[in-house]
Amino acid sequence: SQLVEASLSKPACRSQLVEASLSKPTCRSQLVEASLSKPPRCRLPTQGFFTLTPIFYFLVSVSFPPPLRHGIAMASFRAQAHELQAVLTAFVAQSEAVDTIAGLVSEALLAGHTLFTCGNGGSAADAMHLAEELVGRYRSNRRPLAAYCLNADGGALTCIANDFGYDQVFARPLTALGRPGDLLVVFSTSGNSPNIIEALRVARSRGMLSLALLGNDGGQALPLADHALVVPSAASARIQEVHGLILHAICEELEERVAG
Repeated sequence: SQLVEASLSKPACRSQLVEASLSKPTCRSQLVEASLSKPPRCRLPTQGFFTLTPIFYFLVSVSFPPPLRHGIAMASFRAQAHELQAVLTAFVAQSEAVDTIAGLVSEALLAGHTLFTCGNGGSAADAMHLAEELVGRYRSNRRPLAAYCLNADGGALTCIANDFGYDQVFARPLTALGRPGDLLVVFSTSGNSPNIIEALRVARSRGMLSLALLGNDGGQALPLADHALVVPSAASARIQEVHGLILHAICEELEERVAG
């Protein structure tokens, strides 16, 4: 108890502490009795920080509530997984439509046409994902296929957005590069992004086949696309997760045809 009190009131050098601890042993019962009889000081020694760290983390964990999103506690991974499972179960009804779109993409690419993709935010990443799987590879080492992501060129995006407006960032390059028989695949969780709408209009005017991967109710993009898949969810995260599964299904179909 004297050692504890001394360490709290005045720091001691290591040799003094070792000498004191070796000169007079203290039994466990005396230490317990001393700790109960005298309340601990509020000031904590610097030397004991690492020993007290677990207690510190415990106090922090019970003092702060879980993070909030729009005033609602964020769902656990298990809850999100169950939500995704429910969305997938509902989306299975569109399996034949997925197979149809995968077949259309495969036929056009194997016939020498070009596939263009685009999206915003997380959907832009999905658009890049599909294009790189086609130019590079998915599972097998097959010949590269013509695919171009319209949101991958930062220079073109900023030039067009600055000079013509953000609504035209996909439509303008598509006007320059798209040919009859080519394909446009758009990714949009809402279906209401103005630049997606403009791209679909250009695709139709140029005799291209347009495919839309959407969410919610499909939005304004739904009637403008030749073929559409609408994920039955209002959660952008769940919609994009299903879009990822769809683009992999397209790659599966394509590489199976190449191998056959």
